Amino acid sequence: MKRVSAILFAAMLSLLVGTSVAYYNTSSLGYDDANIITLREDGIQVLYFDINYETVDKIIEYIKNVKPNRFITI
Repeated sequence: MKRVSAILFAAMLSLLVGTSVAYYNTSSLGYDDANIITLREDGIQVLYFDINYETVDKIIEYIKNVKPNRFITI
């Protein structure tokens, strides 16, 4: 099982690195802001996906409110 998980981790890592390199190379040809990760005061931007801290806080609070107070394991 260790070997399978290591192979899957290596495959995901190489896919992530390949996607990031391809994004940076093609974005730098046509745009001025070819950044893979950008840190801002209100959130971060990964490639062109914006992640706002306020939205993450709202999602965490929603999950805390929805989850049951008492867990029953089977």
